[in-house]
Amino acid sequence: MANTLTGLIPTIYEAMDIVARELVGFIPAVFRNSSAARAAVDETIRYPIVPAITLVEGSAGQAAGDNGNAAISYADVTLSKDYYAPVRINGEEAKGLGNSGQDQAIMRDRFAQAIRALTNAIEADLAALYPYASRAQKTTGTRLFDETDGTESLAELRRILMDNGAQGQELQLVLGSSAGARIRSEKMLVEVDRSGSNQILRSGIIGLPLLGFDIHESAQIARHTNGTYGAATVTALAEGGTVITGTNLTDLVAGDLLKIANDDDNVYVLKATPTDAAAAAINAPGSLVAHAAASDLISPLIATSYKPNLAFARNAIHLVTRAPAMPSGGDAADDAYMITDPLTGLTFEVRMYREHRQVKYEVCCVWGVAAVKPDFITILAE
Repeated sequence: MANTLTGLIPTIYEAMDIVARELVGFIPAVFRNSSAARAAVDETIRYPIVPAITLVEGSAGQAAGDNGNAAISYADVTLSKDYYAPVRINGEEAKGLGNSGQDQAIMRDRFAQAIRALTNAIEADLAALYPYASRAQKTTGTRLFDETDGTESLAELRRILMDNGAQGQELQLVLGSSAGARIRSEKMLVEVDRSGSNQILRSGIIGLPLLGFDIHESAQIARHTNGTYGAATVTALAEGGTVITGTNLTDLVAGDLLKIANDDDNVYVLKATPTDAAAAAINAPGSLVAHAAASDLISPLIATSYKPNLAFARNAIHLVTRAPAMPSGGDAADDAYMITDPLTGLTFEVRMYREHRQVKYEVCCVWGVAAVKPDFITILAE
């Protein structure tokens, strides 16, 4: 059978170029494993994690020391989402559009909306990984990166990541649209004599790194609503520990930013909503202060709610995408074609099904996301 999708390929690629210019910041910032290979939903992709090495004091002896073994752990990324965006057209519609001369433009825009829906869904899943951050920091001024704050907030994010061992990593900062608007209004970045570039002033593109962070923007960063907190307390938490023993912990929800009494310098991120009022978890590398035989009150970093702008090392967050699994003999599709977006690197499959007096196209993708290294992720709360 002839490749019946050949005539549509230029239209689809034109649609991809249109959609790729939306506020999609996480997809280009994270570690990606994208290919045209097929995979089934719930299939797992495994990555090795090499542990730190403990130093041994050197000494002379008859034989080399019996050491150097390592327990190699791993992280899993599960392909948990399998979605397609449908585009259908019947004979009457095709005839009418052909007579109007708008058939190619309308099909382009329909494919653009299909790709937009898939891209935004993937982006939203990445943005929702903020509860896996190691710690958090809020802007020190009245506005993000304002004259009061300068770059202090950014410097604090970098300090947290460096303290956690992210030296030498590709650092990324993904801002929500409101934070992106604020950064464009700051004189220190817009005035050419201070920033050294007219790029933000002329084009509005935040293309220059700031304090080692590549800056991105995402329209999918949603506001987090805090738990009630009430009288939640910590009664025991070891230094370096990730398990909180306390009271009233079910008043908290995943993603809450925890300020614990007697630990004024650090803010921790609740990993999951507690199901036990006496136990909760924070992320690695854990608490920097020990709490023992105490009843230290937990309070929110920001009252009521916040927006989780995210700073991280590229390899701390993984995105895996594949084409959907198919039976060995294929399905009822008349044709299928893999297309890779040159700007995001995402691969989609377009499948065509001939039906009664109509044709249906499906733009498909299977994907999974994971925060595999919480130590290298931190939140800039807005």
